[in-house]
Amino acid sequence: MAIADMTQKELAVSMARILDIQAITDRLFAYCHAIDHGDSEGWIDCFTEDGSWVVQSVDGNLIYDLHGQDDLRRWIEETHTHGPRGIHHMTLNPRVLAINGDEAATTAYYLTSLIEGDVLTMRGTGRYDDRLLRCHDGQWRISERRINRAFAYS
Repeated sequence: MAIADMTQKELAVSMARILDIQAITDRLFAYCHAIDHGDSEGWIDCFTEDGSWVVQSVDGNLIYDLHGQDDLRRWIEETHTHGPRGIHHMTLNPRVLAINGDEAATTAYYLTSLIEGDVLTMRGTGRYDDRLLRCHDGQWRISERRINRAFAYS
């Protein structure tokens, strides 16, 4: 249907959906920026209070299974204290699969790289499968992130 043929109500519904999609994808991108810039609080704020972060290896084995902001905080603070510098996380081709009221489902590819000196190394790639919730403050946050690695260099 062309925009010119839409009623005010149809336009309002379409605009609300567009704004939700933009807010959701902004949250997915904020996750990468926060983790790469050592913004622990910003990274934790990407998740709901009871949010989960589950990472599976290339062969399907469970690597991390974190639930709640205390687990997330411990992991991010440990990673930023001892982790390598120069890592870049990239969310690629994000798709909002569904928005049902205050719940959404997304999928995206990811790529991580490491820059050391003048050498760029691909560190990993795979897929993010996410569930998000619109929280009491109106912000979309990740309630569940499942990371399925397709390739990981250790």
